[in-house]
Amino acid sequence: MRVTFAYAVVAAIFFASFCGEANESPPFTVQDGILLRDGEPYQAVGMNYFNVFYRRIQDPEDTTYRDGLETLAEHEIPFIRFMATGFWPVYLQMYVDDPDQFFELRDGVVEAAEELGIGLIPSLFWYNACVPDLVGEPRSAWGDLESETIAFMRQYTQDIVTRYLDSPAIWVWEFGNEYDLSIDLPNAEDHRPPIWPSLGTPDERSEADDLTREMVITAFAEFADTVRAIDPYRPITSGNSIPRPGLYHMTNEGTWTKDTPEQFKINLDELHPNPMDMLSIHVYPQVKGNYFNDPDVSYQDLFEISLEASEELGKPLFIGEFGASSNVDGGIEAAREEVFQVFDALMATDFSLAAYWVFDLPQQTEDHSVTADNERAYVLELIRDTNRHLWAEPDESYSDDGWTYQEKMDWGLDPFSADTSGDGIPDRWIYEHFADQDWVAMARNPAFGETMLDTETEFTMHMAFETGSDPNDPGTWPTHLSVLSMNGIMLGIPFCLLLALAARQIFRRQNIQVVP
Repeated sequence: MRVTFAYAVVAAIFFASFCGEANESPPFTVQDGILLRDGEPYQAVGMNYFNVFYRRIQDPEDTTYRDGLETLAEHEIPFIRFMATGFWPVYLQMYVDDPDQFFELRDGVVEAAEELGIGLIPSLFWYNACVPDLVGEPRSAWGDLESETIAFMRQYTQDIVTRYLDSPAIWVWEFGNEYDLSIDLPNAEDHRPPIWPSLGTPDERSEADDLTREMVITAFAEFADTVRAIDPYRPITSGNSIPRPGLYHMTNEGTWTKDTPEQFKINLDELHPNPMDMLSIHVYPQVKGNYFNDPDVSYQDLFEISLEASEELGKPLFIGEFGASSNVDGGIEAAREEVFQVFDALMATDFSLAAYWVFDLPQQTEDHSVTADNERAYVLELIRDTNRHLWAEPDESYSDDGWTYQEKMDWGLDPFSADTSGDGIPDRWIYEHFADQDWVAMARNPAFGETMLDTETEFTMHMAFETGSDPNDPGTWPTHLSVLSMNGIMLGIPFCLLLALAARQIFRRQNIQVVP
């Protein structure tokens, strides 16, 4: 991939910020419940790049991860969350059989991230059945400190954390992915892990494969202790999703009864045992209206109650996944609207980190995957502009102008640019000016699509109103040149008359002075 000058500058800035005294203190720490970068409070939105490493162990000759990281760097994406292991046991077997090759492949990803200035949040035990299946135990072994599963977890964690302890690219250590969604299910027998012996699973499952809250808490605490014994600084998190709406009741009563807000916060607390010091939730459209027996619960409501728990527990909030599915959530346009709603909610809350799901995942091309040239490419720009807004000084152009992402999407505007057209007229003034004359309907006209409103369009829209043209039919608008010509004639006639009168007066005065 061609490296542009702008991209090189951005990468240099990011990389420079990582370098220095990494051996003594990494850039990211938690203090008094606040995520700090180099000692200062920090917020950022990144991207899930699920298979950036997995593609390497599936095919050691696959180096496309490098192109993907370069694309993310070009869009100023500051960090990625990724699966730092194999999904199925057969792909983790490489660590057992040939650890040198396993780490050589991983080193390539870490070194590329360091070079490009992209932070890494590795999720070490993504799929909750992988390690137990690999060592020949049921999933319940996660709750047994004497099990082979826990022994493997300790060794793998020690190897990974020790190897990359001094890497400036590592931001946060994460245990796995959404273990909390598999615990204490009243219908657990219907949701046991799949059986694929060719991929390393056992031939059958049983009640011993059902997970409970106690098992997961045991594994989380042991993982966090193992990490903290090696790395005293970096944040540690679970990788959990947002708790199920009735998780507290599922654990204590075996029912699906909806939890109260206080029980929701208890779930977050118990499922992030010390020394875990960062809360994790994942949110998708199905969470709206599905909590606390309140059909009006919004993204922002759930973010705010999670932040209440964050403040009470002294653990910053990581929204490890968010997004919307084109297949599940009403099609590409409906999913796009959901995405903008989440970004609006993010900007109204004091989260620490958030990561969009997902970049360049071929298996999800039709519903989630974002690339630089597909119909979801706008997400990369949204993340870039959101981070510019988060990191901007108060007097810079990326300031909050009161618009929602949805309004800006409808108008085809850069979400945080104060002057999209560059003509010195603030976008907000243009919006308010035309909104007073019901130009919103015209801006949503298919003839506009989602193109950016430029100065000439704004002028033509205005003249359409002034001349009585149909604002919903651009075909009836006067052209820019014809409007200018008409204005020139209409304004020029009185101007010429005034000029002639002024000249006549001057001439008469001169004559009076010369002739006695």
